[in-house]
Amino acid sequence: MMAWRLMHDKLPTDEKMMERGSNVVSMCSNCRACAESSNHLFLHYSFAAKLWNWFSSILNFPLILNATSDIWRLCDMRWTPQCKIAIAACLVNIINIIWYVRNQVRFQNKIIHWKVAINLIISSTAFSGNHTKKTSAVDMT
Repeated sequence: MMAWRLMHDKLPTDEKMMERGSNVVSMCSNCRACAESSNHLFLHYSFAAKLWNWFSSILNFPLILNATSDIWRLCDMRWTPQCKIAIAACLVNIINIIWYVRNQVRFQNKIIHWKVAINLIISSTAFSGNHTKKTSAVDMT
């Protein structure tokens, strides 16, 4: 659901709340330096950048993410069916963990280290990849 909301620009970030008429003083709960928008939170904030760099290293493929819509272009590449499912699952889990971390900081005053987030992403994604009926090639490309 979180990925769908991001894809359709429906996440209740400060930017969206202001567009809907709420009187919100926007500040990223994580870095406290920028206004909170989907692009900042999911792409440019240092925590998100670390997750995307990690994912890029796993794929051995450079990621160029200028807008949240760029995230989904990874699924359009020529991967094997099983690899596509694992990549899509990882993308969804990265989005979910970024939003979860944002909410933990904002509402619980709890900071989650990016390495802990990566472990959560790995375990959630492994579950998806291991339970698919899709097949894979030997080289996974």
